[in-house]
Amino acid sequence: MSDSTLDLTRAPTRAPSSRPSSRPSSRPSSGPCARRSPLAGRILCAALCAALCAALCAACTVIRPDEGGEGGEGGAGGVGIGVGGGGGGAEVEVTPVDVDMLVLVALDNDPVSERYDTIIGALIAELALVGVNTHKVGVAPMYRRVNSEVPLIYGHGEAQGEFSSYGEAIEAFTSPAGLALLEDTGALDGANLIELGGRLGTATVLHPSDPTSDGTYYFEGPRDGLIVVWINPYKRRCGLGGCDLASGNLGDLLTARTPRGEAAWLSMGGGGRLPASRVFHLFIGTEETDDEESFFSSCESQVGFPGELLDYIESSPSELYLQLQRALDDAEIPNDEVDFCDALSVQLPFSLALVTQGVYSAMRR
Repeated sequence: MSDSTLDLTRAPTRAPSSRPSSRPSSRPSSGPCARRSPLAGRILCAALCAALCAALCAACTVIRPDEGGEGGEGGAGGVGIGVGGGGGGAEVEVTPVDVDMLVLVALDNDPVSERYDTIIGALIAELALVGVNTHKVGVAPMYRRVNSEVPLIYGHGEAQGEFSSYGEAIEAFTSPAGLALLEDTGALDGANLIELGGRLGTATVLHPSDPTSDGTYYFEGPRDGLIVVWINPYKRRCGLGGCDLASGNLGDLLTARTPRGEAAWLSMGGGGRLPASRVFHLFIGTEETDDEESFFSSCESQVGFPGELLDYIESSPSELYLQLQRALDDAEIPNDEVDFCDALSVQLPFSLALVTQGVYSAMRR
């Protein structure tokens, strides 16, 4: 089957969520500190306090790529930070860090998946602003597989790639023809990450025009760190206590370390490994609550949120990401979260700006 024959017709395969027909217009009282894990919350609240103090002192901080850097997703040379009020101030050089990124996405033939491209692009741009250069960025399905194996469906900069962007690849693989290549095996949350992570260094990108061909390995040896992004606007399939995979419980697997302190579940190119403290998990999911009325009201009240997506996204009665963040915190593995509805609103740049500062700090430890 050639890529040009992929049917991109978008006829939803999942039934629209049954949301309340009448929802209050007021958003429940919440704040960016309230929804984060304890460790991330402390970092965020400290950052917010610092930002407020800086504003009151009429100070200004500007972060920009140094002119000598390559910029973009390929990396920047240095990052100049100018601090001062009014006429500017001295510049301080910040050492950039180089990371790879693995993005897991919940795929279905509905309008929600079309928005993933915006989220991924915004995250990469915000990372570059604080001196975190993304090199290899691979996208994989959160639940679907090909012959029991988890494929990469896109790799940024892949020499033989069939798609020119994240959005183009996701659109192809959420079409009826694209989804036909990817079987939903009923895998629990995290199962695809563990399966793919154990052989990430030898993973190849699936090409729809020739799905049986052997491609070249996409990821290379370890860099300064890896960012794992979980994007899921649907219900979680298990709570942390119920996410028992063939090799163990998801929380235990993601927090396990080798005797050298490396992430035991992850193998990069050449069999290289990364310290567990340099693997940053970012959860971008819908709220984990059984109060659907409050969930829909909260999303609907976000400025810029596309209201037509309310019929497709779901809150999650199963609490997974919140519990997983606690487990990662206890194991001193860096992590953070962005509410999915925030990610599709004007709030996204502000949420990501706080996240990316935490990423930079984690990679510089």
